[in-house]
Amino acid sequence: MKKRILKVAMAGLLLTATAALCWPLLPHPGEVHTDNAYVHGEVTQISAEVNGVLTRLHVTDNQQVQAGQLLAEIDDRDYQARLAKAKAGLALCLANLDNLAARTRVQQVRIEENAARLDAAVAEEALQGQELKRYRELVGSGAVSRTHYDQQVSRERQAKAALAAARQQLQGSHQQLATLATEQANLLAQQQQALADIALAELALDDTHIRAPVAGVIADRKVQTGELLKAGAPLFSLVPLDQIWLQANFKETQVTDMRPGQQVKVVLDRLPNQPLAGRIESLAPATGGQFSLIPPSNATGNFVKIVQRVPVRIALTLPKELQGQVVPGLSAEVTVNLDGQ
Repeated sequence: MKKRILKVAMAGLLLTATAALCWPLLPHPGEVHTDNAYVHGEVTQISAEVNGVLTRLHVTDNQQVQAGQLLAEIDDRDYQARLAKAKAGLALCLANLDNLAARTRVQQVRIEENAARLDAAVAEEALQGQELKRYRELVGSGAVSRTHYDQQVSRERQAKAALAAARQQLQGSHQQLATLATEQANLLAQQQQALADIALAELALDDTHIRAPVAGVIADRKVQTGELLKAGAPLFSLVPLDQIWLQANFKETQVTDMRPGQQVKVVLDRLPNQPLAGRIESLAPATGGQFSLIPPSNATGNFVKIVQRVPVRIALTLPKELQGQVVPGLSAEVTVNLDGQ
């Protein structure tokens, strides 16, 4: 009898201890729980933007870097030469513009000279026309010989020819000035192209120095010093430490009362004794199956209903001592408080 009582007592103690251990893991009223949750982060793929030989590698795997820190260098001699060539092209263009400006000033002086010649030719033509009119009257009265009259006719014709030539010369000068203006527009376009070539050459030269876009940790290094790289070739990955969140996949029956802003308790498998706080940021607009390569099709004869999972994005509140320890890919258990905000 005593043994039976002792066995019952031991079973009761064991049941109590088991309940005490399992109680925190069991869902409580107003809470939903899932162990289908993983840490995510913005893993940045660092790639070469120009072709060339990798001359220096300043980082290695698992090294923490700051934003803007130099990670690697590509041989830049070719890009230095391209920049020098682009600058020489700009210098030549500027020299041509200066020469054109001087020619334009000379042409403007010629236009002024030709305009003055035209004014003189107009005056001379008017004078010779008046003289011819007077000679015509005098030759009729016999005061002037026919020879003098014919000479005046010749001078008047010469004055008209000189006037026409002066007009043509002035018109040609203006056309030459217009040609110079067209040439200037062409040279200005060449100047803009030369400036663009310099900008591109400077950009390519700057791209030979590969820097970290954000602070993080280097991972998955794929290259070694001395390798010939092509633009777009991956070098390594950069895992930011301050862009971490959690994706919890809840059953569709669990998200009925979920709303952004609700408080979340997170327990990472890596840190089981350090629960973290979080809050729901958003719920996915579709189930996880819809984002797979081959979405499920239930329009078949053999239909088996499967509870779908809805991805929920959760923002984590990390204490300073845990920053750098919570990395993408870690597993977690998540409990959402549906009653509080």
